[in-house]
Amino acid sequence: MALFELMEGGFALTSLVHAIPGLAIAGVGWLGRMFPRTIAGIVFLITIILSGIILAKGLTIGQIAMTAIIAVPMITAGICLIIGDRNLPESN
Repeated sequence: MALFELMEGGFALTSLVHAIPGLAIAGVGWLGRMFPRTIAGIVFLITIILSGIILAKGLTIGQIAMTAIIAVPMITAGICLIIGDRNLPESN
C-alpha cells in the first residue's frame, strides 16, 4: 500500500502519512519473526486499547461488529506468535 500511495501522489508529506499504517504493519511482521513473544504482547495490548476506544462510543451492533472485525484477527495473530511454528526446533 505504501508503494502505491507514493507512486500515485508523488513524494509528499501526505503520501508519507498515508503510508504509515502499511509500514507499521510490515514493521510488526518483520519484528515478529525476531521477537515473537514481545510482539504478541504488544499486539494484545493494541487490541485491548482499540477495543476499548471503539466500545467507549457505545454498545450498538455496529460498534460490537467493528470490535469483532478488528479484534479477532489481531488476537489470532497474537496467539500464533506465542505458539510459533511447531515444526521448527526450539532454539533456546
